[in-house]
Amino acid sequence: MRKWRGLPVQFAISVLSGALLAGAAKIGTAVTHAHWLASAVPLWALVLACATGVSFAVLLVRGENSRQRRVLLVVPAFVQKHWLAGLLKNMVHILESQGFDTVVKFPFHDYSGQEQLFQLDSARKRIREYAGVFIISAEPRIMSPELKSFCADAGRPVIFIDVKPFPPGADYPPGSAFVGSDQAAIGSSAACWAAGHLSRGQKRARPSVLVICGVSQADRQKRFVSVLQDRILGAKIEVDEQGGFSRENARDIVARHIRAASGRGQELDLIFCANDEMALGALDAVYGEEASGRKCTNLAVVGVDGTSEAMAIIKSGGTPFRATVVQDSRIMAETAVGMLVEALNKEPIAAEVILPSYVYPSA
Repeated sequence: MRKWRGLPVQFAISVLSGALLAGAAKIGTAVTHAHWLASAVPLWALVLACATGVSFAVLLVRGENSRQRRVLLVVPAFVQKHWLAGLLKNMVHILESQGFDTVVKFPFHDYSGQEQLFQLDSARKRIREYAGVFIISAEPRIMSPELKSFCADAGRPVIFIDVKPFPPGADYPPGSAFVGSDQAAIGSSAACWAAGHLSRGQKRARPSVLVICGVSQADRQKRFVSVLQDRILGAKIEVDEQGGFSRENARDIVARHIRAASGRGQELDLIFCANDEMALGALDAVYGEEASGRKCTNLAVVGVDGTSEAMAIIKSGGTPFRATVVQDSRIMAETAVGMLVEALNKEPIAAEVILPSYVYPSA
């Protein structure tokens, strides 16, 4: 079907070309036959018509080419999500370097995924305007059927980034793919670092661990909990899924837990946050509660993403923020754009490309 979509433009150009040739022939005849000057159609009118036709044909071609080099990028809300904002910046920059124009669609505060579904439905009606589509799913657990339907109807490459759109083992619709880190591996790396930290000079047989997360990257916290339970058999682990990847939410959650633990005469030993923004919110809460006289003597905070702010704080030392699991947003963007280019060139692409992550600092 795709090869027929340019036919209206090609047909229009052919008609205009024929008209131009006919006009040129008529003009040539006028030069050799003086009696044509008395014709009902003046020569200047034909020249004007030819010029107008040429201009119109050029505009049609330019319009078609611009549509062929335009891509759609649909992302979830990223207010105070610096890693996601960095990924978006890298995507737009790399697409521009490849000659693509980028149309970005995002909600400001909707974390439920409903507005993203509305945006995809709107994009479906205008899909011919885009060469391809990139999607960072806001809520894959409830959006998977709609995402599959969108891919099936698009007739364009659809590349999912960062958040896996479909359950494990699910088939990707033709023309769609995913690029991102293994979220379970991220959770495992964080848990291994946490286990090593808790094992070094730990006086409590049952360390107290708080996990703050959101629902869109559930594999991170699930694997973290399972690995840490295997490594530290007596660990008391509490999971709070209301973090929403928000710094403010995490700050409030941590403040409540520190106060509750203090009321029992206890302290938190470690906080794992499913992204660096929440880890920074945890750090805010620690400072606030310590200023109120509540102790957080041996507390360590671990984040995910490797944002520049998080890594700078970790490198500076002297704070509870000790480690983060790094995902390189630039490599992710380069890989995703490369997959789109390959798909547009009719080259086969893998359904999933898993990128490595690592713990910072390494030791």
